[in-house]
Amino acid sequence: MPKEISFLIIVPTYNSFEKLERFKKSLLGQTFRNWRVIFVDANSVKEHKEWLDLCVSLDKRFTAYQEPIENKGIFPSMTFGSKFANEKDWVMFLGSDDWFATKNSLSKIAKTIAHNLSEINQKLIISGTQFINKRNDNVLRINAVPNIRFSSNKELAKFTFLGYVPTHQSLCFSQELLEKLMPYSDQYYLAADSDLIFKMFPLEDFKIIFIKEILINIQAGGISSIFLRKRLKELILIYFNYFKFFFFIPFLLRYIKKIFSRLKTINH
Repeated sequence: MPKEISFLIIVPTYNSFEKLERFKKSLLGQTFRNWRVIFVDANSVKEHKEWLDLCVSLDKRFTAYQEPIENKGIFPSMTFGSKFANEKDWVMFLGSDDWFATKNSLSKIAKTIAHNLSEINQKLIISGTQFINKRNDNVLRINAVPNIRFSSNKELAKFTFLGYVPTHQSLCFSQELLEKLMPYSDQYYLAADSDLIFKMFPLEDFKIIFIKEILINIQAGGISSIFLRKRLKELILIYFNYFKFFFFIPFLLRYIKKIFSRLKTINH
């Protein structure tokens, strides 16, 4: 595997060190070792800051920064962290309550990049994710990728019209693509991740690879679920901006797919 492949994982934090232990454990257990993590902290309490300092002191691959005072929030913190990406980096954005589903998650992505880069020069990798119940650790829902191997941003727009939307945790960006997409929009507090996906559609054609395996776990019940009404309002605006008066079709299909995915998971 080419040594130049490296991962930069950006994680906004706020008083979440207990949840981060699970993320840290899943990361340190990865078989692929060429990664860096940037924590962007929103002025947490002393105990949390001490936890971050301990991470940084124990492993030089961890770095922690304070959230910029002039630009606060989860997505501004992600934008801030993305500025540290190097040319060879592949960048992922995870939350404090997300973690890798297997010890080979990064290895699987790295091998996929290495085996295809010279032929199709892909700019984005999208993997499967699953939502975990925080009370009992059961799988609530799976966000599966389309049943194809290769795609493009134009085809991704078509899949989105039919209701498919990848979770932001499932996206692994080349530094080149990320540079074109940044910053996350400051117009949306809860749905800027969906807006970033929609920003891909008008770009010049680029290649995408789907990985069917579940590589990322997402704990259900995050801030988007807590403020669901506000997020829905933001999503409607995003869908309308791109799909205009047809927005209700992909918007409704998005949630129908979620319902069927949850029912399918329960029945299994």
